[in-house]
Amino acid sequence: MDEQAQAQERAKEEKEHLRSIDRLESALVYERDDYNRLQLQRQLDKAREDWAQVQRDWAQEDERAQLDMQLEAAAAR
Repeated sequence: MDEQAQAQERAKEEKEHLRSIDRLESALVYERDDYNRLQLQRQLDKAREDWAQVQRDWAQEDERAQLDMQLEAAAAR
């Protein structure tokens, strides 16, 4: 996948994750039932964990790609 397509895909995925987190935060503010608040908080925590994992995965992919480019440049010398 080329860099531009990857950046677009990441931007789309980021928007979806952040929208989901925002929706859960908003729902949590207005929820009055304790049980439902607990469930929403659990969903929110999970959504935040998922987003953090996606960001870590992207960082690893980027680092791996940079290392591959360095290896290719060193091999070309």
